[in-house]
Amino acid sequence: MSKIYFLTRYDRAGASSRVRCYDYIDSITDKSIKETFHEHPFYSAGYIDLLYEPKYHYWFKQLIRILYLFNGFFKRFFLLFKIKKGDTVYIEKEIVPYLPMIFEQIYLRQLLHCFIIYDFDDNVFEYYNGNYFLKKLSYQKKLLPGIFANKVIVGNPYFGRLLEIKSKLELIYSSFKIKNIPDKHSIDSPILIGWIGSPSSVYNLVVIVESLKKLNDRKFLFCGISREIFINKFGFTPSSNIEFLKWTKENEVDFLQRIDLGIMPLKDDVFESYKCGYKIIQYFSRGIPAFVSPVGINSNLVNHHIDGMHVDDNKWFETFQNIDDIDYSSYSLNAWLNYKNKYSWNSQFSKWKKTVLQN
Repeated sequence: MSKIYFLTRYDRAGASSRVRCYDYIDSITDKSIKETFHEHPFYSAGYIDLLYEPKYHYWFKQLIRILYLFNGFFKRFFLLFKIKKGDTVYIEKEIVPYLPMIFEQIYLRQLLHCFIIYDFDDNVFEYYNGNYFLKKLSYQKKLLPGIFANKVIVGNPYFGRLLEIKSKLELIYSSFKIKNIPDKHSIDSPILIGWIGSPSSVYNLVVIVESLKKLNDRKFLFCGISREIFINKFGFTPSSNIEFLKWTKENEVDFLQRIDLGIMPLKDDVFESYKCGYKIIQYFSRGIPAFVSPVGINSNLVNHHIDGMHVDDNKWFETFQNIDDIDYSSYSLNAWLNYKNKYSWNSQFSKWKKTVLQN
């Protein structure tokens, strides 16, 4: 029986790999199918925790990053010799970063005739644009999934244009699995505004930092970053109205139960325009209206003045001030219905199974 190799970027500690792959794997109940699964994250366990630990010096983290990178190179190289003819290979973003796709082109596709599936939830090619040679490599990496892959899973419909692919695409949104979390529909007082993310995405909060400095009468809860990370990034010591919560699976549920409004500010650049809006879908799964920067897919997911609001960079302060004026129960109900009808986890899981298990 052919096997399915999951070549993810991270283990279950990495949000993208967990949401795009491992949550689905863990929900497969057929033992005969699960026996064919082989999980091989590029970065070893502990990489995420180590990278986001604030007490470590920047250069020490860079050294650790390089060591993990070379470790990942060697693991992937020797793994390729375990893959047999006709196996399915699921690749999250790329087999190895910073190297050409020679493994996918020659070995897996041409020699072994493997069924190759790519999954993109970020514009990883943008990482390479700061260097001339890496930029050339980036262009090659963007074209080849459309040539050599059997299927390309994307979390954002704009990826077809980026990858120059018209067929082979399967749109699967990054959805959030509900575990007995009731829908919101009612608001607590005072209103609690929430943001969830990671230290790697905290820079997007620069869009609202000036508003936060002036808003002492609004309460905020940031999940996934620490007060120290926030201060180091923005040079601004938040007042007591801004609370921070470490990310864990348990805290994620607690966060969604506590907040009344969810925000997703984004810088308007090429990388952010290909984000998949996972935060928004998380908020909607709880019936929480989303206030977002109208960048990329955000404008598609959030219906302005129906289940949330599109907020321009210079309008965040005004929007935060006037939050009490919105028809919360209507926004909340529409947010929940939007999740239920378009982005529910079960609907995305069904598409994922059909795509990954079809070989």
